[in-house]
Amino acid sequence: MTRRHLLPSVVTALAVLLVFNLAVTMATRLTARRQFLARLDNAPRDTRLLFLGNSLLEDGTDLAAFAAAWSPAGQAPASFNAALHATTPVEHALVLKQALPRLPQVRDIVYGYFDDQLSLQSNTGWRDMISSRALAYSFPEDAAALYAPGSWETAWRFRAMSLMPMLAERTTIWSKVETLRKAMGAWGMSAGTAPKQEDLEELARRLGRVVQEDRGFSAAVKELFRLAETRGARMVVVAMPDGRPPGFHDGPAARALRAYNRAKVEAAHGLYIDASQWVTDRKYFKADGVHLNPEGARLFSEQLGRELSRARGLDRSSD
Repeated sequence: MTRRHLLPSVVTALAVLLVFNLAVTMATRLTARRQFLARLDNAPRDTRLLFLGNSLLEDGTDLAAFAAAWSPAGQAPASFNAALHATTPVEHALVLKQALPRLPQVRDIVYGYFDDQLSLQSNTGWRDMISSRALAYSFPEDAAALYAPGSWETAWRFRAMSLMPMLAERTTIWSKVETLRKAMGAWGMSAGTAPKQEDLEELARRLGRVVQEDRGFSAAVKELFRLAETRGARMVVVAMPDGRPPGFHDGPAARALRAYNRAKVEAAHGLYIDASQWVTDRKYFKADGVHLNPEGARLFSEQLGRELSRARGLDRSSD
């Protein structure tokens, strides 16, 4: 093929690619990720307490119950739930960096976590960066610096993906189908299936290695504390209920990791709350056995409101 014949083909291919990307942009403008960013933009500016984390806190927070349990009554801080499903500490740091300039009165950041999330370095493979984790493509430089500090390859890949909606939004349509499939599959199921013993044993070994190797906080969690300190806000780190049996949370590996995390959080001038066993009855969990249902969220949020208002009172009395 001569250069004269090749040029129209290239132009046509580029035009098709452009049109397709525009079509994808239009089709995905109401994705959960984009809706979340729009909701964050419109968060009340008088917000003083920000909830941050993944789906455990997103589903587990009942703001009305939290406020009703606050003491003294009627004095609960204005709160906003910025937790987002299927996210890691990197996305949480990106959210916090966007939220703080918009919310000048935030003084407490309630950060929900589970397992070894505070120390874990998240993967950035093609199959990992989907759903809400595609939030990284909205802020590629910041995300790359947290996922892989100093990696030009990761920075280049995130930047390239951010410019190509057909790739950045590649799972949007399928994820809607998958969500519907899971919801239909859960119909008629009892509340949660108990985790397998071998899985719990492997998890216990994984948690134990965090303490043994003294891994500390991941780069993203360090960034959360840095952002909070810059604002003059306090990090309130909460070990979340996760549906696992009390025997697991009472085991040596889980207890050692919570003690380890508490020491790290307090050394960074944060407040640590162990809520891992606040809700243990499986009837308060959704069919997946991991996320709190509305009644479970109410119980968790009420106790969190009582704990935080008590801690706030102790802070004032010590001033």
